[in-house]
Amino acid sequence: MQEAFGPSDIHLGTALASSAEVVASQGQYARAKNLYQRALSIYLTSLGTEDPRTVRLVNEVAELLVKLNRRDEAEALKAGAPLGRPGARGSTSSVTSASLPPCMGRRGTTRFAMMT
Repeated sequence: MQEAFGPSDIHLGTALASSAEVVASQGQYARAKNLYQRALSIYLTSLGTEDPRTVRLVNEVAELLVKLNRRDEAEALKAGAPLGRPGARGSTSSVTSASLPPCMGRRGTTRFAMMT
């Protein structure tokens, strides 16, 4: 699929996110984390931080981190990531590279819309 659409196409990101969800439901959390990481990178590049699909994916990554017993990373991600109703708008909160878990790439500062 990457060859058909390119490495940062949202269609590839959607396929990776769907695959990650299936793999996680089978208990293969480490494998799912890698798929989620690639999908989230594409979502952030293609859709930005305020898109409801990105919001949902960030929360799915946080849930997976809890299942991997990486609660501190999940909490750090949730503290700066949008929570609540998909599509709701609110204030923005800065997430620094230090607060992002390794699966998020720790590349600079990312801004997420906080859901109210």
